[in-house]
Parts: sequence; structure tokens; C-alpha cells
Amino acid sequence: MFTIYYFEGPGYEIFPLRTRLNDVFHDTFHHILNKEEDSHWLGRVWSNLKGPKSISCNGYVSGDIRPDACHLLRNGKWVMELDVVGSHCRDLWDLMIRKWAPHCCYYYLAYGTSDLDAESNDVKHKYFSCDYAVSAQLSEKTPEELRRVFSQHTVHLRYEADKYSTLKTPYDIHYAYWQREELRKQMLTLVPMPEKSTENLVDIVSMKLMESQMSWAFETRIRIYQVHYLVRDNHRYFIPALEALRQNGQIH
Repeated sequence: MFTIYYFEGPGYEIFPLRTRLNDVFHDTFHHILNKEEDSHWLGRVWSNLKGPKSISCNGYVSGDIRPDACHLLRNGKWVMELDVVGSHCRDLWDLMIRKWAPHCCYYYLAYGTSDLDAESNDVKHKYFSCDYAVSAQLSEKTPEELRRVFSQHTVHLRYEADKYSTLKTPYDIHYAYWQREELRKQMLTLVPMPEKSTENLVDIVSMKLMESQMSWAFETRIRIYQVHYLVRDNHRYFIPALEALRQNGQIH
């Protein structure tokens, strides 16, 4: 899962928060694994916050939070952008806000998994207003027509090699936002079925890409997620037995 966050608040909290997080990432005392991404592992933040075991920290920030990740808003507040690879970690950020930046809030867009859609709490569309979010792993083997479509509207680009691939082929991961009508136009260039709804076109393209074994033959993986805007209730589980398990740290 890939999630983009915007932390918003007064400068006297946003700038110390950026500094504190970067200091945590470079604190060698918490270095556990000899991996490059371990320095930005969110378990370091959880440890500094002395968080409970029920909080998930199975993810890492893509890198140091650079000065240009902070921007001044028209209302005088500041916003800090960061992205996380791994689990959503919203409970971790809630705890961090309470302890380190009580006058701040955050907005997120979480790209889904293979069986889940994307989700955002930005119901007023301050930072996110797209209808669909697309993640496209594109390699040098990707067919040109697919590259043309799925490299559009890229807002975040990651370059890496697949550590689990026997071929070790480098690839780009394009994270993009799409509006419904624009995505529909592009889907029709791939599957000319104008009688189909946008949702059906997306399902057909996604199914065809999976059936074609594109990931193996061309080292190309494309996921198209519909974005759902909602504000989650503090009690995520409405079944009391499951909520009890979450509070005991047995599930997240």
C-alpha cells in the first residue's frame, strides 16, 4: 500500500515536527535491520512515542522530509507532505498528533491493495479531488500503448528494483490521480466499448491485464482504484468482539 499524507497546522508545530521526524529516522540507537529503508521505518516513530502494541507501524517513509515538502497556505497555516509505503498507520499518526503537534491535523489518500479501493479522509477536497487513483509499475518491457496511458497524470514517481524478482529488473512506479471522464476516454482507447460504464471499463481493463500475465511477461503491474472519501469513526470495528481484539493488540 502507498499513502500520501498532508499534515496541516501552525508553523511553530509543523517545522519542529519535520525536524523531530528526521531526527528519529537518523537515530542509530533504533537501527534494527541492516536495510536502507530501515532508517525510515515507522517503528522508530512508534518507539519514540512509546506507543501501545495495538498500533500498527508496518511501513516506512520514502525518505527524509525535505524543506520543500513544507508549504505556506493562504490562511497562514503550513502543510507538510510525506508518503508512506506499507500499512496505513493512521493510529500512529493520531498518537503523534496528540503528543507532538496537538494543533495539527492530517489528510491522506491511501492507494488500495489488489482487493481494496483507495480511500481518503479529505471529504472537502482540500488536497485530493480525484475520482480514481492509479499505480502503474512500468519497466522497459512495458508495451508502449500502456506506457502512454498509465504514465499520464503522475504525481509521485518511485524508481526501484524488485528485490523479490529473479530478474532484478529496475522499474518505475507511477502514482497518478484521474478524474472519471478523462480516465474513461483513455480506457476507451484500450477497450473500445462505449456502451459500458466507466466502472465496467475499469473492471474490464483490470481483468484483461491480470489475465494476460502482464506482470510476468512484461514486468508491468497496473492497479486502478476508485477513491472513496470518508471520515472513519474512532471505533473502526462495529462488532464488539473485534473491537476488543483490536484494543488488546491482537488485530489492527
